[in-house]
Amino acid sequence: MNSDTDYKQVGIDWCRKEDVGLANAILLVGQPISVPIPDLLRAIVKALPKGLKSIARKNITISGSAKLLVLCEHAESHVVDGMGEFVAIRIGERMAQFEIISLTEGHEDTVERLSVADLGDEMQRLKTKDTAADSHYHCSNRNYRKPRYFSGRLPAAKDEDEWETWIDQVEAQVEEWDEVPDKEIRRRIRESLRSPALDIIGDLKKEDPAAPSSRYLAALEMAFGSTDSGEELLMRFYSSEQKEGEKASEFVARLQQLLRKIVRKGEMRGERVNVFRMKQFQRGVLYNDNLLTQLKMSDLGESPNYVCLLNKVRKIEEEQTLKKGKRSVGSLSKKEKEVTASSRKAEASSTGNESRSDLLERLARLEAKMEQPPTLSQPVGLNWTPRAQRYPNFCFGCGKPGHLQRDCSEMADPKTVNKKLIEFIMAKPENSQGLLTRSNQKSSTPGNQLQ
Repeated sequence: MNSDTDYKQVGIDWCRKEDVGLANAILLVGQPISVPIPDLLRAIVKALPKGLKSIARKNITISGSAKLLVLCEHAESHVVDGMGEFVAIRIGERMAQFEIISLTEGHEDTVERLSVADLGDEMQRLKTKDTAADSHYHCSNRNYRKPRYFSGRLPAAKDEDEWETWIDQVEAQVEEWDEVPDKEIRRRIRESLRSPALDIIGDLKKEDPAAPSSRYLAALEMAFGSTDSGEELLMRFYSSEQKEGEKASEFVARLQQLLRKIVRKGEMRGERVNVFRMKQFQRGVLYNDNLLTQLKMSDLGESPNYVCLLNKVRKIEEEQTLKKGKRSVGSLSKKEKEVTASSRKAEASSTGNESRSDLLERLARLEAKMEQPPTLSQPVGLNWTPRAQRYPNFCFGCGKPGHLQRDCSEMADPKTVNKKLIEFIMAKPENSQGLLTRSNQKSSTPGNQLQ
C-alpha cells in the first residue's frame, strides 16, 4: 500500500541519519498514544526480540494521518523477517498495536503473518506474563544532559565553552553513558561540535568510519589540548599530593583532571585509570589519615571509579565535620567551666548592684567637693551674694554625724550610709535639715560674705 511505502522511505531516511543498518532496523508504525515516553519504550523493548541496541521514536503526519513511528536497532540482521506483520504492546493496563515495517527487500517469503486470532492470543499472553526487558538497550531519544557547543575558536562564543571546560564535561558524561553504544556517543559528541572542531572529526570519520569515540577525543586533544607531553603529565600525576587546607574530595577531583589528560595523550589505558587514581590518592593524602582508614573499612573495593570514590570521600568529610562540631560544644575543660560560671555570677551580681555602684560614685564626688572649698567670684557690676553651700553632715563610712570618713574609726556601715545618702539627695531645696552651713568664710571680694 502507498502508506506503507511512505513509512518505509521515512524509515530508510531515518536509518541513514541515525547511522543504523537497514538489515538491523525494525520500524514500528502505530497510532499516537498519550503515555510517558519511558514507559512506552520499556514496553516496546519487552515485546520485541532480545538483543536491541537502540530505540528512538517520533510523531509524523503522512497523507493527513498522524502516526507514531518507533525505530529499533537490533544486534542481529534481518530479525524483522520472522516477527510477523503486527506486534501488540502492553503499557500498564493499556494495549496498543503497531505495524511492523521491513526496510529491506527480498525476505518477504520468510515473513510469518499474524492473523486476528493470533494477535488476540499474543495480546492475552502479554496480559498474563511479563517478558524481561533487555538490560543493554538504549533509547537515543531519551533526555540527557547535553554538553555546550565547542568550536575551538578563540575567544569562544557566548553559547560555547573553551577546550578544558568542554572536554571535562564531555568526559564526565561519557562515564555516565556506560551503557550507551559507542555509535550513540559519537553522535552526541558530533552534535556539540562546530567548525573547525567539527571539520577535524569529519576528516577522521572519512579515514576511519568505525573510529571509536575515544579516537574522536584524542584527535580533538591533539588539535586544541595541552601541549604538555604524556610523560610530563605522568610525572605531575605521580608527584601530586594534598595541599594544606585542601579537602580530600578536592584532591580527588584534581587527580581526575590529570588522569583525563593522560588518557587522552595515550599514556594510560582507560581500564587502569581507577587503579592508579586510588593508589595515588592513598599516597597523596597528607592531612586526613582517619579518612583513609574509613575508606578501607567501607565496601568500595580496591579500585572504585571516580564517581563512587568522590561520593564516599564527601560523605566521610561531612560525617567528620559533624562529629567535630559536636566535640567542640562539649569539650570545655573543668577550669574553663569554672571561669565561665564565675563570670556569669559576677555579671549577675553587677546587674543587681548597679544602683549601689552609682550611689558610691556620687558619694565620692560629693566628698571631694567638701575637702576643697569652693572658689567664689563676683560678677562685674553686680552686688552678688552666693547662697550657702549644702553638704551631708554624716560620715560616708559609718553613717554617723559629726566627722568625715577620713577621720572615722568606726566600723563601716554601707546600709546606713546608703539610706542617709538617699534621704539627702531626695530632700527639697528649702529643707536645710541635715546640712552643714559653712560660715565665716570670706569671699574674694571684701563686703561679700557667705550667708
